[in-house]
Amino acid sequence: MQAAGDPHYSLTATLEPATHGLTVQASITLPPATSDRVIEFLLAAPLEIVAAEPAVEKVPIDGVRAFAGINGSSAAIVGAGRAARYRVLVAAGATR
Repeated sequence: MQAAGDPHYSLTATLEPATHGLTVQASITLPPATSDRVIEFLLAAPLEIVAAEPAVEKVPIDGVRAFAGINGSSAAIVGAGRAARYRVLVAAGATR
């Protein structure tokens, strides 16, 4: 069960066994309290965001020990370089 203040994720994934590829289209619906804010998140380092609306910026992971919450990570994952850090500005009134 999803709480009213939690983000909702919708993923469509395509596996490409011949090329060892993975393509994912993701849609994230955010609670209203996140509008007009900067959101930071981690993604596994080998993955790459090729398009996003609103635009997502890859930022240095320097100084980050770990993230908590739904996108939590351990200090070991971050310290080993197995995570990449991203930032997005959620426009006022936006939930997607």
